[in-house]
Amino acid sequence: ITVKYINSLLGNKSPRHFEKTVYWIKFLYPKADEALLIAGYSHDIERLVSKKNTHESKSFPSEKELEEHQILGGSLMKKYLVEKGADEILANKVSDLISKHEIGGSMEQNILKDADSLSYFEVNAPIHASWINVGFPKNALKDKFDWMFNRISSPKAKEIAEPYYKNALKMLR
Repeated sequence: ITVKYINSLLGNKSPRHFEKTVYWIKFLYPKADEALLIAGYSHDIERLVSKKNTHESKSFPSEKELEEHQILGGSLMKKYLVEKGADEILANKVSDLISKHEIGGSMEQNILKDADSLSYFEVNAPIHASWINVGFPKNALKDKFDWMFNRISSPKAKEIAEPYYKNALKMLR
């Protein structure tokens, strides 16, 4: 149900970032439960609902906006899951995971954060790097790449991300 819902919000956009986030969760933590996998696929629901466009604004979200993004995303997913008849424990856990997916905290929140970064570098960074061709500030892209790499907490995830990160930086030159 979640995949269908998120894909309906995506419209004509690709679900690849969400799919790869789930892939990296499973890779980093093969014991991932249903809540973590649902959170992986739906962690950016707030952006889909709000339809904020980073490309048009020529800036990435501030710390305050990221905090709001996490909290609202968790709340939106909890509401959706409860409406669909999900167990309240599952809905609360998904909400809790999404509400910290940018900064981490618990082991599972960190796994989600790290998987999000890995997927970002694999899927979104090449797209974002191309934005310099339409006037997106190169320094904002570099800051985003640095932030996404430096927030990774797992040594294993950092090692996997490093070639993607270096490639993303090369694309800015």
